[in-house]
Amino acid sequence: MSMPTPSVAQRLELAVNRAFIRLFRHWIAVASVSALLVVLGAAATSLVAASGHHSVAQLAYWAYRPLCPQRAAHSFFIRGHKMAFEQRETAMFLAAAVSGPLYVLLQRGGWRMPGRLAVASMLPMLIDVATQVVGLRTSDGFWRSLTGGLAVICVLLWAYPQIDTDLRRYAVPPPRTTHGPVD
Repeated sequence: MSMPTPSVAQRLELAVNRAFIRLFRHWIAVASVSALLVVLGAAATSLVAASGHHSVAQLAYWAYRPLCPQRAAHSFFIRGHKMAFEQRETAMFLAAAVSGPLYVLLQRGGWRMPGRLAVASMLPMLIDVATQVVGLRTSDGFWRSLTGGLAVICVLLWAYPQIDTDLRRYAVPPPRTTHGPVD
């Protein structure tokens, strides 16, 4: 007795399920590479503007605008043109890119970020922002980058173990059936 040929919908469902299983198995790499690509895109915007393609650069600045106000005084410049990210956001996305590999290394030793330390890591950034907003001091690129990067690394190292546990549950392939379509 021959097996029925799966329908196009069943094959599509199987392909989508397999893609999500791979994604969930490798989510740390996907998250880290995605964060790095966001930063590289912000940096590339400067290079596009510097090469004279101002319309394309403006589209990229516009695309990054929901993520960042893009104030020139708070931005890094590449070849005389500001990035599409401010310094703090650049550091935060770079920290997100580094947090995945760092988590994998620390996970091998069984180390976990305490929740209190993750919360405490946000205080320097909050103090930096608050004291600047009320005019007590002027922040600079070093402090914006340091405080933003520190907060993201600590919060992600705290959150990644739970995210990893949750996503690994979905990284198990569904059981194969030999009976027609699955409900």
